[in-house]
Amino acid sequence: MVSIKPRSGRAEKPSSLTVWLLENGRTTGKIWHDPLANVADWAELSADLMRRLEDALSQAIACGEGPVFIEILVPMALLRWDFDRLGIKHERGRCKRIFGREHPLVIRWRDRQSPNFVWAGSWRRSSQHIRKRLAATRAARWGCLPDQPDEAFVHSLEAPATEFLYLGGPFPAVQEDDPDWLVDVMVAGIPFAGWMTSPAPNPSNIPALLDHLMQGDFDQLPMRVPEVRSSARCADLHAMTLLWDDPERRHTFLLEEPA
Repeated sequence: MVSIKPRSGRAEKPSSLTVWLLENGRTTGKIWHDPLANVADWAELSADLMRRLEDALSQAIACGEGPVFIEILVPMALLRWDFDRLGIKHERGRCKRIFGREHPLVIRWRDRQSPNFVWAGSWRRSSQHIRKRLAATRAARWGCLPDQPDEAFVHSLEAPATEFLYLGGPFPAVQEDDPDWLVDVMVAGIPFAGWMTSPAPNPSNIPALLDHLMQGDFDQLPMRVPEVRSSARCADLHAMTLLWDDPERRHTFLLEEPA
């Protein structure tokens, strides 16, 4: 499990990262902690975060046995970061080995781990609605973010019509007062979703690929994603970030994260 801790302030610039190696949801005592430089240039800060996170993850993965489940808990401002590009390459090599092609890799909204978080109620209600329907039907479905979501749609996400929401490419708002649908969806409580960090080569292929991804046990969906990321036939989903933020899987020890 990875926590990227932000600095105070609206920009939520990354301050440090901590990686815990867990076993059956409990910490093994193996922890990697790395502070990040406080620089103004986002490109420089992003490159530093990428390098340090890749190094810490490679060490944690080496200490595990077989494939590991990678959860990355991030502040809202980092939800659009290029998690699909995380990987490692040999010091003499040129090609990066992408972690998400061998290990399930998901992101979560870090703030939701706080028991008194003001937006946690809608998150829990949305998940409970999904779980109740899955218990009755066993068949998971996906839905799309409308081209022009309205307030009624956003409020409906506390009782979503589908188990998984595909947002396409929710790029940042152009103007400060323009709606940011990724933020609205997260605040509304959606726990399971996906969006692209870069455009798909052939977007028309995505519906069939998502249909295929929904087949099987819904809780095992993250386990199926590495096969999708490594398949040339599924290239249109290679850059999809997977939000898998299950309220039933909370990490209370995160509250003890180093300052």
